[in-house]
Amino acid sequence: MQNLATAKEAIGRFSIVLRKSRCYESPAWGYYSTNSYLNQVLLVETDLGPEELLVKLLFTEKAMGRVREEAGYADRTIDLDMLDYDGKVWESELLVLPHPRLHLRRFTLMPMEDVVPNWSHPTLAKSLATLLDECPDEVLPTAVD
Repeated sequence: MQNLATAKEAIGRFSIVLRKSRCYESPAWGYYSTNSYLNQVLLVETDLGPEELLVKLLFTEKAMGRVREEAGYADRTIDLDMLDYDGKVWESELLVLPHPRLHLRRFTLMPMEDVVPNWSHPTLAKSLATLLDECPDEVLPTAVD
């Protein structure tokens, strides 16, 4: 919880946090770990462009002790992902928007529903409610706050 609070404070230095979701606990996704994860979605307003914002998020991760592995998933202190940027569809070497695995993970969809319940996926043309109904992820995250 402290890492999430620290990240939120850091993000508040380069954007305005408009809303935050509840925190959700879930097991590791995409690999085995004995650790569980806490997930939270922030809705922010910023003057930064999508790639500029991502660079700031990556810097924040690094400042918090995140070491990025070369391949695959691994336990980490913090993982800051940009899920959406004002409905933009973006694809560059640095960033893909909306997040390419957003619709596959309940631990992102559920907290996203807390802050933007009427959001629709800009490329799949599906509401958040539909994405949750169709989500193949069978693990139901638990609200912990």
